[in-house]
Amino acid sequence: MSAMGVGEGGIWVGFSEGMMVKVDPVSGQELVRIWGMENPVGIVGGYGSVWVTHVADDAVARLDPNTLGTIAVISVDQAPYGIALNP
Repeated sequence: MSAMGVGEGGIWVGFSEGMMVKVDPVSGQELVRIWGMENPVGIVGGYGSVWVTHVADDAVARLDPNTLGTIAVISVDQAPYGIALNP
């Protein structure tokens, strides 16, 4: 496991192998799994999306919380590790 976050109806777990999983916070069951998330190191849910930092790409990805499909990729100048949202 390389990252973990909560919000938008799930517990979000990222793995350095390039996988991300949405877990139901009540049952603990896996709801969605996707591959191709290059080493996610920061995850948070909020504002209708799941936000994931990618150190290798110098980027933050905005994902749909139901499908984990990419809504947008935002380039940043330096390797982003953590991420937080102001409620």
